[in-house]
Amino acid sequence: MKKRNLSTYFALLFLVVNACSCKLLGIENKLIPCQTYVSQNHKFGQYIAEVKANKMALQIGDTIFLNLKINQQFYDSLIRQTVKVSEKVALFVKVGNAVGPPKAGNVFATDTTIYHVFDQYFTTRVLKGSKNDAYLFDCALKDGFWELALQYIVLKKGKYDLSVSFKQIQTGEPPLPKGVCMTGDAEVLGAQVTLNTLNNQINRVYPTSTSLTLSSDHFGFIIE
Repeated sequence: MKKRNLSTYFALLFLVVNACSCKLLGIENKLIPCQTYVSQNHKFGQYIAEVKANKMALQIGDTIFLNLKINQQFYDSLIRQTVKVSEKVALFVKVGNAVGPPKAGNVFATDTTIYHVFDQYFTTRVLKGSKNDAYLFDCALKDGFWELALQYIVLKKGKYDLSVSFKQIQTGEPPLPKGVCMTGDAEVLGAQVTLNTLNNQINRVYPTSTSLTLSSDHFGFIIE
C-alpha cells in the first residue's frame, strides 16, 4: 500500500515538474522571441503634420485641426532612393491633460485619465483615414499619397497638449520568418513626425519648460 502511494506521489511530482518546465519554457519563448537578427532594411526621414487652431483664445465647441499628407514614395536614406509604401501607414496621435512637461522620448505614454473617457473631452471627426481607438489612426492611400485629416471638437475646459508619432509603416515586403527580428526601429523604420503649427500655445501650457520653447514635437492649447 505504501509502495503504491509512493509511486503515485512520484508520478504526480513528475507531472507537476514537467508542467512547470513547459510553462517556464513558454514564458522564456515569449520573453526572447528572436533567435537571429537582420539589419534594418530601410531608414525613412522626417515628415510634416499640420496642426492648428483657428484662434488663440479657444472655448468649448472650438476645433483643433490635424492634417498629414505624405507621398507614397518614402525616401530611404540607406539606399538613397525612394521606396513605395503600399500596405499601411499608422499614426499615434496623443491628446492629453497638460499636467507637467512631457518626458523626452516618451511620446507613447498615454494619459489614461482622458484615454478611457476620451469622448467626454473631445468629439473626434475623421475626414480622411480611419480610427482604431482614441489615439491610433490608419492613414488612407489616395492618388499616391497617405493622408490623415482629423478634427477635435473640445468639450471641456483645460490645458492640453497634442503629439504625433508614427506607429506602424508596412512597405508590402514579405514578413520576416518566425524567430527572425530586425534591428533598429522595425515598426516605423526610423520615420519621425515634425509638427507645423498655427496658434500653438505650448509656452502658455508649460510656462516653466525651456525645452519646449521652440518645440516642433508638441502642440499646446488652452480652453478657457
